[in-house]
Amino acid sequence: MSYFCHRGEERLAYNVVRNTPKMIECFEKTLGVPYPYAKYSQIFLHDFGAGGMENTSATVLARRFLHDDRAHIDFSGEYVVAHELGHQWFGDLLTCRDWGQMWLNEGFATYCECLWAGETGGWEEYQRVIHGKMNQYIDEDRNQHRRPLSTNTYRGYGQVFDAHSYQKGAMVLHMLRRLLGDDTFFRALKHYLETCCGTPVVTADFVKSVEVSTGYNVDRFFDEWVYGAGYPEFTYSWSYDEASGRGTLEVEQTQNDDNDTPKVFGMPVFVTFNRVTDGEISERKWLSARFDDAGKVSESIELDFRPDFMTFDVNNEVLDVTSLANIPEGELGLLLAYEPSGIAACLDAAEELGNRKTPEAQAALLAALDRPRPWMIREAIMNALMQFEKPERVVVAAMIKAVDDADPRVRRAAFRALGECEGNEAAGKTVFEKAQFGDASCLVEAQAFEALGAFQSKDARKLLLEAIDDRDSYHDVIRVACLRSLAKYGNAEDLEMVVALTRPGKDEYLRAGACEALGILGAKLDNAGRGKALDALIDMLEDSGGVVVGGAATGLEGLNDPSVLPLLEARLKTAKGKQAKGVLKSVIAALKRDVGGEDKPSRDKPEPKPADKEEDFVLTPVE
Repeated sequence: MSYFCHRGEERLAYNVVRNTPKMIECFEKTLGVPYPYAKYSQIFLHDFGAGGMENTSATVLARRFLHDDRAHIDFSGEYVVAHELGHQWFGDLLTCRDWGQMWLNEGFATYCECLWAGETGGWEEYQRVIHGKMNQYIDEDRNQHRRPLSTNTYRGYGQVFDAHSYQKGAMVLHMLRRLLGDDTFFRALKHYLETCCGTPVVTADFVKSVEVSTGYNVDRFFDEWVYGAGYPEFTYSWSYDEASGRGTLEVEQTQNDDNDTPKVFGMPVFVTFNRVTDGEISERKWLSARFDDAGKVSESIELDFRPDFMTFDVNNEVLDVTSLANIPEGELGLLLAYEPSGIAACLDAAEELGNRKTPEAQAALLAALDRPRPWMIREAIMNALMQFEKPERVVVAAMIKAVDDADPRVRRAAFRALGECEGNEAAGKTVFEKAQFGDASCLVEAQAFEALGAFQSKDARKLLLEAIDDRDSYHDVIRVACLRSLAKYGNAEDLEMVVALTRPGKDEYLRAGACEALGILGAKLDNAGRGKALDALIDMLEDSGGVVVGGAATGLEGLNDPSVLPLLEARLKTAKGKQAKGVLKSVIAALKRDVGGEDKPSRDKPEPKPADKEEDFVLTPVE
């Protein structure tokens, strides 16, 4: 096992790949198939457009994952390492037959990231990562396009390297694992690898392995989640009848059955009725909700306690969008504060409370924050509190308390929230002190400087200029944060300095950040200053480095000048690398939205479904 990098970057590279031997051991144990090759190398390349590339036994990784010991507090790069290592089994040992089957490569490798998350961070981290994958896919589905996971209709191979193939593919495997159970699911993966190794595969090969190795008919599952498109959209409510001692659950699927989306998804949903006593869950009862042909559930269950709240889809076992509109703030707050295992349900509850922006929602968030909850829930509460305009003193006090949280991700969220408290003296003092004295985490320190832009003063401006001069950090994240904050002052005297930092000879991440700051600053200047910023950004748009091109495009978005659309579209045609292309596409779409010219999302047709599919979703023996 070896890794290759530029001279002087050995320690930075080691920080990324240090756990590769443990990953190989984990995947061998979990998949039941040994690592397939005699060696494994990882090579770091500068200006490599993609994140990684799974060449057989010799993975290429982008330079942007290199990081020093201080940055390792926040960022390991291990998920991309796990992804590319997973491809050695799914993509190299066996590989998809054609582009329309790309999920068999990318969805499985993305799920390997989730397996590693569970290995290192336990059930809570596994759920957090799965929840994030689900939201990435849903965002693409809502805002860009919807298609079946397995398809023979696409405009070009690039179209299938999307969140459907990657994130939805991983979610399908997560759901199948929850449906079959761990032992059965991993037995199916082992069978698939052993029987299909060295061959090009299609979805039907995986289905066959599942059915042969488990004895279950999974036709309906694959019809809905792989050959079909979309996902269920749920609304639910529940009640408790004191006289009968029964709890009742009502659920309805509300998705439109168009664009290849099933009218009814059959995947059952697990819920729990919960009672809280003396600050802990004292009673908990499970119910499996199964849908009828109309996509509805109406079930009751005998309970020997009065529930305080109900958790829907407890372990995020279904890829869905669930409306929480019928659930009171108090109940959402109890779920957020006490739900013992449903991390995803808690994250959704925090987001819903933040969106409601009511006094009751605020009280529920603060009460949950006082509980000893996992870091990702504390972070979600901070993000939710950010949604409240002109937060009350008690909210600001909670944010200030959170800047001393043990987890740097929560501290970062606290400074993001404090950055929305413009004019609050206590918030400004806390932000200034952290920026002045620093933090063990360079990302937390950078976030403090980012927040400092909301508390403009002579002392704050002086601190920003000093930090631009002397605060080194991973990918210059601190200097970039300072530049963005300084740009918010709108001082024309800063223009030349910021333009100079975009020029070749500086670190590419500093240059990209300076381009972003130039967009913020230019938008605040007069026509002459704005024109200088525009000219500099247009120059940087032609840079050979994808990182700088992305920064220049983001800066142009900040200027909000639709006249640059032809330039951006022309640059998109010549851009190299997924990262730069992704930013260019996003900026073009945003500018088109502003002028009312955005194209409607595309909808692809699915490949023909295998005939005579069994419609009963309940697992049945294969005949």
